[in-house]
Amino acid sequence: MKKTLNVCALLFMLTVLLVSCKKKDDVETTDELIGSWDENPRQSINRRLNFLPGGKFSLEVLGTDGYAQLTVDGKYEIQAGNLNIDISSTLERQPSGKLVITKTNYRLFEKATYNVKNLVLTIDYTSYPADAPIPTQVKFNKIQDID
Repeated sequence: MKKTLNVCALLFMLTVLLVSCKKKDDVETTDELIGSWDENPRQSINRRLNFLPGGKFSLEVLGTDGYAQLTVDGKYEIQAGNLNIDISSTLERQPSGKLVITKTNYRLFEKATYNVKNLVLTIDYTSYPADAPIPTQVKFNKIQDID
């Protein structure tokens, strides 16, 4: 009887240990974001998001000539359903053609969540104008490779 109780206690302790161990699934990985996305609807200055493997990210602000006027680089992660994009540098093409690189540190799309449906990426986030936070939504179409 004592041996049976010891075995039951050991099994109970093992179960508790296995269930209570912290799993490394806090950061989700997904391939559905990987690729390039153009802002929809197009504006006179268009934004293009680039999600790259390994959590790398860039955003290009394209001028009417199709060239990037501004590029920001950083990293992204999906965590608990939220899209976190942290920007670390900015590359700006000045009217003279000179390129200026600036180190930065900010989060793009504050408190963002996302959804991908029919090759459309929808990002819901909070923007902060002068008077109060505003729920904001932006959409991007996936750029399809032509083989």
